[in-house]
Amino acid sequence: MIAQISNLYSQNKNLLQKDYESLEETIDQLKGRPDVFPYLNAYLEKAKKEENLDEVIKGYKNYIYEVEYGQKIAYSDSVLIASELTKKNDKIGSALLTMGIVYYSGKDYNKALDCYLSANKLIAGGSDDYLKYKTQYNIALVKYYLGFYNEAVSILLKCADYFRDKNSRAYLNCLHSLSLCYTKLGNYHQSADINEKAVQESGRLKDSSMLSYLKHSEGVNDYYRKFYSQAVAKLNSSLPELEKQKDFANIAVAYFYIASSYWDSGKRELAYPFLMKVDEIFTDTKYIRPDLRKTYEMLIDYYRGKTDRESELLYTTKLIQADKILHTNYKYLSSRIYKEYDTARLINNNVEIRHELNTEKKMRRALLALSCLMIPIAGFLGYRNFQLRRYKKNFDSYKKTNMLPLVQNTSRAQRPNISDDLEEGLLKKLAKFEATLGYLKKDLKIEKLAISFGTNYKYLSQVINFHKGMSYPDYISSLRIAYIVKRLEEDSKLRNYNFGVIAEEAGFGTAQQFNDVFKKKMGMPFAYFLSNLNNDLI
Repeated sequence: MIAQISNLYSQNKNLLQKDYESLEETIDQLKGRPDVFPYLNAYLEKAKKEENLDEVIKGYKNYIYEVEYGQKIAYSDSVLIASELTKKNDKIGSALLTMGIVYYSGKDYNKALDCYLSANKLIAGGSDDYLKYKTQYNIALVKYYLGFYNEAVSILLKCADYFRDKNSRAYLNCLHSLSLCYTKLGNYHQSADINEKAVQESGRLKDSSMLSYLKHSEGVNDYYRKFYSQAVAKLNSSLPELEKQKDFANIAVAYFYIASSYWDSGKRELAYPFLMKVDEIFTDTKYIRPDLRKTYEMLIDYYRGKTDRESELLYTTKLIQADKILHTNYKYLSSRIYKEYDTARLINNNVEIRHELNTEKKMRRALLALSCLMIPIAGFLGYRNFQLRRYKKNFDSYKKTNMLPLVQNTSRAQRPNISDDLEEGLLKKLAKFEATLGYLKKDLKIEKLAISFGTNYKYLSQVINFHKGMSYPDYISSLRIAYIVKRLEEDSKLRNYNFGVIAEEAGFGTAQQFNDVFKKKMGMPFAYFLSNLNNDLI
């Protein structure tokens, strides 16, 4: 490629005599064509010779739109290096934003988010509102893929309001993303309303660039509303434009929901070819996300129904591969994915199938492999069963006694070394603090609470240790867990919310922190508690 560009450039030295505007106009006209490269090279070389950093940055950015993913990363890195030479935060932030968009296009969401957050820190203090909202929009997209739908909605509403009269494509992108979020939150009517509004706005703005994506979003939303024939029709109609854009991710999503529409309608044979198309994209690109994971559950069921054990083994193995990728790419999501086929069951199933396939030809080899696997698997399953029994005992005990973590008082702390009046006053303030749900505020350090109580943190800590029977962090955590457990029992809608949303409702900064505290307080993981609570209340 470099040699090609060099040869073309040597044949077109006169291009360096053109001004940037003329070169850029030609580049726009030749986008996507091989003959664009002499103009890209001329633009960049001209900028380097003139030591014009702004144009050097633009020159590298021009290349990003014309090369494959691996080269995009290299050029985005060059954009960042050139931007750092300007020593201007808005330039560096913009470069980081570009790099994040490149990573996002390659579905490397963790690196993309790192870039967006770094860009946001640099851009936030500047005066370029367009860059600020562009960064926020991209952060919202990553939050959507990580499953933080409410947080994404909050950002996207602000971005849509900003871009409405400034950038039609960005505005329509915001509406499209809002629709996706509302679908994931189960607000299907709201999603449909947003899609309809986006179509109307496309007409008003005379911008049809998002119509296929809006049709795609409508199709997914129709699937969840159980309008299966409409979902299939809309998703099929969106495919030509997605294929033209080489948008393999949304193509995979379209195939999956077409397959799911047929599957849920009892038409498994019609679903099968579309499931295979999703599998083909996964094989070629390793692209997977939590909802697409069900592709392999359906293929396993499909071949199990045909007693095709070899194919069942193949797709069981692929499901394990998909889970590994999800665990890597969706660190924040992995603990919230409901797995019908958990890892232990999949491994055990693989051993069973392999044993059946090799019984006649490789009996000794299969038995040897099985014996080697039995000890760790048996140990794992034994430990798992022990854990499940313990969780069940804790859940049954909770349901029987309705005991919340807060009521337990095992502390041997000494009585506070303060006056009785002060002690009584602090207890009254703590009672009010509990009654008004003050403990749901995030970053609630004891120093801040003590100041609001008109005392110092040492006195407050002594009162909590003696009267509540626990340290301050345990006291706050217990209140939060007690609160959310009660809410979950009383509010069936809350039980359907995303794990991250429930954690936020309970006042925790992260879903992982919530899960860790919940397990410590309740003696079981949150997912186990919620599943059993739902079953208990049916």
